[in-house]
Amino acid sequence: MAADIARRAVLLASFLSETSDVDVWVYTSRAHQLPRLRPSDAVEWIEDWAVLSKDPLFTEDAVPRNRLAGYMRQHGLDGAGRDEDVALAVKDLAGRIPEDGAPTLVLFCLWAAQSDGPELADRLREEADRNVFWLFLGEYSAQDSVQEVLRRLRTEAPDIANVRLYNGWDELADTPDYFFYKGVLKPFSRWYRSGRRPR
Repeated sequence: MAADIARRAVLLASFLSETSDVDVWVYTSRAHQLPRLRPSDAVEWIEDWAVLSKDPLFTEDAVPRNRLAGYMRQHGLDGAGRDEDVALAVKDLAGRIPEDGAPTLVLFCLWAAQSDGPELADRLREEADRNVFWLFLGEYSAQDSVQEVLRRLRTEAPDIANVRLYNGWDELADTPDYFFYKGVLKPFSRWYRSGRRPR
C-alpha cells in the first residue's frame, strides 16, 4: 500500500504545489523524515523507501535489505506500536510544519492503529487551528480503533474542521486514481475555502 500511496502523492503534489516535492515521514511514537520524494526520481524512491522485501523462505534466497528496512532497523521502527503512537506522531509532525505560508495537506496512513484513550482526539483538538489539513487513510480492520475516533470527531467535535477520515472504496489499491484524488481533494478544498483556516 505504501508504494501506491507514494505514487499517488507525487501526482497530487504536482497538482497542488509549484515544487511538486513531497515530504515523507514514517512513525512510531514520533515522526522520522525520509528523503524527499521528487517526481523526477519517484520510481527509484519508491523502490528504496516504500517497499519492504519479503523475508525469504530459505537462507540462500536472502537479498540485501533496501534502504527502508535498514532505516527502520536503525531507528527501531520495526517493533509493535503503542496505543498512543498516532497521537504522539501527530504532535511531532505538527511541530515540523511551518505555521505560515500555504496550507499543508497531510496524508496520514494507518495500519491497524489503536487508540484506547482520548489522546488522539485531544491532540487533534490542539491542532485544530493550525494551517494543516489531516486526512487519515489506510486499510482498516476490525481491530483499528483509530478510525472510530475519527468518525466520532465529525459528530462530537464538528468544530475540528481540519481532520477527515478518507471515505472511499474498501481497498485503496482497488480505488481508481480519479476517485482517490476526488476523495482527497474534495474535503481539503472544502476546508481551504471555508475560511476556518488560520490567517
